[in-house]
Amino acid sequence: MKNINYLLDTNIVIDLFREKRKTIDKLVKIKQLNISTIVLGELIYGAENSTNREKHLKQISAFSKYCSILPITEFTSKIYGKLKTQLKKKGKPIPENDIWIAAHAIEHNYILLSNDKH
Repeated sequence: MKNINYLLDTNIVIDLFREKRKTIDKLVKIKQLNISTIVLGELIYGAENSTNREKHLKQISAFSKYCSILPITEFTSKIYGKLKTQLKKKGKPIPENDIWIAAHAIEHNYILLSNDKH
């Protein structure tokens, strides 16, 4: 049986923090949680700008101990450049960080779990 790996988008992690049952039910079946350094940065940015900074930073710190955090590599950058070019040619831009996260998923051959429509 093939082992399937997943990369979590920021909105999935936030759903997990908010204890959304649908998200928890999906994630409980996954053996290894993976996030991009980009996702970690977005989470920290959100915490730093929240009204409950300390609570959210502790939440992120505890969560990050249970997942693998994928670093940006030169190969990630090459995939990012290709993806952004393809999206521009199609006239379908998406947010910058989402392109980086997608590049990470492609680099590691992971399925990206996201609530984004794009």
